[in-house]
Amino acid sequence: MRVQDESELESLATIYGGMNREAQKKAKSKVIEKTGRCFDAKVLSRVFPEDYEKVRRSVLDPRGQAAGLWNKVFFVAGLVSLFIDPLFFFLPVTEPEMCFTSDLSLQVTLTIIRSVTDVFYIIHIVVQFRTAYVAPSSRVLGRGELVIDPWKIAYRYLVKDFWVHLMAALPLPQACNCNFPPR
Repeated sequence: MRVQDESELESLATIYGGMNREAQKKAKSKVIEKTGRCFDAKVLSRVFPEDYEKVRRSVLDPRGQAAGLWNKVFFVAGLVSLFIDPLFFFLPVTEPEMCFTSDLSLQVTLTIIRSVTDVFYIIHIVVQFRTAYVAPSSRVLGRGELVIDPWKIAYRYLVKDFWVHLMAALPLPQACNCNFPPR
């Protein structure tokens, strides 16, 4: 299959310059039929190797619709946990006898909400193990080849971001506030 771009097609159309618009369109379509469609919009949105079809179910396209939707959902979950965490500081209440206690209803509510956001963090870790990435060695002019090998994706994620995401998913605020007896 031969790859051509729009400038090449335009230059071919100027060869047929004496033709009207309709004849130029026919000539252009004949050239495309002979050489094959270079890139349609679906292929241009992701730069995957030809064997992408084999791993389509197990690897996510980072520029795809599913990954974009998940990033938005995870962003909202991250914002919720960001605003919930400081509320754990309001759990300890001092009593007149110089004792610390905690508000049980607030503690239960915050623990449930924070645990739900922790589930989103765990799902994010699983999604990251299956999201392809652009190979750094092929990033010449802004585009590159996506790495779709699941073992390479998992290794890169384990080395780079896994430990940070795991620490964010640990239920530390919930565990630290269990020391105070309820009122």
